[in-house]
Amino acid sequence: MSVWTSEAGMSRELLKFLNYKQGTDSVTILYLYDNRSGRVLYPLSFDSESRELRGYDTFIARGNIPAEERVAWHLSEDLDIIVGTAFNHYQTDPEDYWPQSFRFVWRRKR
Repeated sequence: MSVWTSEAGMSRELLKFLNYKQGTDSVTILYLYDNRSGRVLYPLSFDSESRELRGYDTFIARGNIPAEERVAWHLSEDLDIIVGTAFNHYQTDPEDYWPQSFRFVWRRKR
């Protein structure tokens, strides 16, 4: 169980399940949220130059509005820290408008 807090102070609890797909250099992550119906399933691909796992998914937002979400997880050199960001775009938004919706930091416990 994790708790994410956005820069605006919103938070959500979630369970996350990671599955590495051998031979594809990708990870599939499944999030199960406490404050959002349904689930989000991201296939993540690794960009070795930026050291980021990147993913994309679509969902239906409040008010039955189709929306898209892009995520990027930046991995530290020692793999002890992951900084994740999420950007949402609603069908009602201008075409190039992708505001950051969440930012989180995971730190490895030692």
